[in-house]
Amino acid sequence: MKLSIVIPFGLSKERIYIKDRVIQKACEFKSDDRVEYIFVEGYSSLENDLKRVIEENGHIYLKDESQKDFFSQGKCRNLGASFANSDVVMFLDVDYYLSQQFLEYILDLIDIKEIALKPNHILSLPVVFLNQNGSEFIYTQDKKLWDGLIKNDLISGKKEWIKFFAPSSTSSIVINKHKFLTLGGNDEQFIGHGYEDFDLLARILYSCIDLEQIPVNLNYDARNWNFKSFEGFRAWFALLGYEASFHGIYLYHFHHDEPNQNGYMDNKHKNHQRFYNHISNIKAHSIKHLCDKSVYRDNVLFIHSKEILYSIKEILPYIGNIIYINEDNLIYKSQKELESIITEKQIHKVLLLNECIKNKNLLDFFQKLDLDIVYFEKGILPESYLITSNKNKMLEFDKTLYQDEITQARLYLKSLSKEDNDKILNFMVEKNIDKNDLDFFVNFLINDLYCFGKKEQEIIKFYKINLENKKIFFKDIQKSKYSLNSLIYKPFIYEISSFSFIKMFNKYIGLKLVQTKISHTKFYRLFQKFFYNPKAFFNDSKFFKKFKNAN
Repeated sequence: MKLSIVIPFGLSKERIYIKDRVIQKACEFKSDDRVEYIFVEGYSSLENDLKRVIEENGHIYLKDESQKDFFSQGKCRNLGASFANSDVVMFLDVDYYLSQQFLEYILDLIDIKEIALKPNHILSLPVVFLNQNGSEFIYTQDKKLWDGLIKNDLISGKKEWIKFFAPSSTSSIVINKHKFLTLGGNDEQFIGHGYEDFDLLARILYSCIDLEQIPVNLNYDARNWNFKSFEGFRAWFALLGYEASFHGIYLYHFHHDEPNQNGYMDNKHKNHQRFYNHISNIKAHSIKHLCDKSVYRDNVLFIHSKEILYSIKEILPYIGNIIYINEDNLIYKSQKELESIITEKQIHKVLLLNECIKNKNLLDFFQKLDLDIVYFEKGILPESYLITSNKNKMLEFDKTLYQDEITQARLYLKSLSKEDNDKILNFMVEKNIDKNDLDFFVNFLINDLYCFGKKEQEIIKFYKINLENKKIFFKDIQKSKYSLNSLIYKPFIYEISSFSFIKMFNKYIGLKLVQTKISHTKFYRLFQKFFYNPKAFFNDSKFFKKFKNAN
């Protein structure tokens, strides 16, 4: 399977159109051997039978039972990604329309960019927001013409049916599943509507993309997508969206009213401030990993330092939910107290680094409790790591290989230093493994037992994972690079390449810092809206609505 598309939704009587759009998608989309659709229902205040409709049409339905009081798109997206069966995931809001033609473009680009094999290669999709007239008009047209009609209205500048164009939808991203889980997906601290997708996209871009030129002053918020300058995080987000635009890919957002049902909009300002704090600290900001479905409910005790935990974060999605308790806090506890902690935290297994255990009695205790112990230790091959609950597994290797497998093992050994070869032979002697089985043993270590990764900035970047529940091989783990020759810079290239005394002056006297602070206020958002779209400003104002209703 090439792609898993996750569609989050939650129902309410105030937004009855959502039910219709879910049914429309469930009936129109086809899950097959290339694409699967995963519909994830969060908090709904309206009873429904959408599970039946979705499953009858051959799709996957999931329900996030943890959403009790409010709807969270981010949590729905996370759950869908954890249970995705493909190595590549995409997120599609229920209000967005994706045509079959554009889906085919995306599937082609997944192959061309090798997103399944290169975790730092992504697609960020742009979106055209239709106005009410456009949303009604397009339904009167032949569906085969929708793409052409909307693109022509956008590119020609007429904008008869378009409210605005966002070069980045921020939420609709095509990304390697492993990368998404490792980054932690959407931050679930964002409650209700707004900014969880901005927060995720910022972490993705910082982790995955190497840009020759990034916008100045990333903290600045233009507050809408009508910005003109290469400045702030919206310009940063726009770059990757322009890439998809140049490939001819767009999403459409159909018009709808925006009632504040179930307090969904209440936390928008708090979410904005949370995002601003995160992007101000983007180099250090990170959140806990997400778990793959194979270990989704597994609680795993980790007793070593947080620095060690951070260094192995890329393997954690296939280990489980980490319960961190420092070893020093366990050493002096009685057996009864330890058993109480294990029961209370519902811990199923322990992740141990042998060389880091201070008190060997803890290991005996864990074994007596019949906990599954996952050992993590350095392997005998360069850049190798053993992660297993069965250390004796290394003695159970296959002694029948094809000639090309034997050749590959010998070429690998030839590439190693004498010191590394001696280490392997000494280990075989220690484990009573016949030296004549060297080729078979090395092939087993490389292809079936060891994980491999390069340590960069205190994090092990795994390029090969061999676990009982997951096998991954990455062709390239380097960041995806974009030079100034890339078309993504075309809208900004004049500004980037030109020199301005005014820009330099503003930078050194601190005006940019002041502008950044102001840009995160409600006043600035309203000012920008009034300046760029006065019609929408008056239509959306509470005073104007009251006046209109009174008449």
